[in-house]
Amino acid sequence: MNRAVGLDVRALRVFEAVASSGSLSSAAKLLGITQSAVSQSLSQIEEILDTQVFDRTRRPFKLTPAGIALSRRARSIVDEMDRLASGEVTADLK
Repeated sequence: MNRAVGLDVRALRVFEAVASSGSLSSAAKLLGITQSAVSQSLSQIEEILDTQVFDRTRRPFKLTPAGIALSRRARSIVDEMDRLASGEVTADLK
């Protein structure tokens, strides 16, 4: 089984929030979750992908090359899921 199958939209949404804000605490505030939950989601992503997606030695956090690649796809996936949830996609099919 492909390890990336374990990635879910929630984890990708957390990843994107950290990528755009550059910090765990800012992402947590934006999403209305704890900093610990943000950290756990990032750890889950890195475990599934078996690579680091952020360089945590720099502030604000910077994406690693793997993080840049993930960010390109994650944003489109999250946007598409938001469209599905809002009913936009089903309206497009009619």
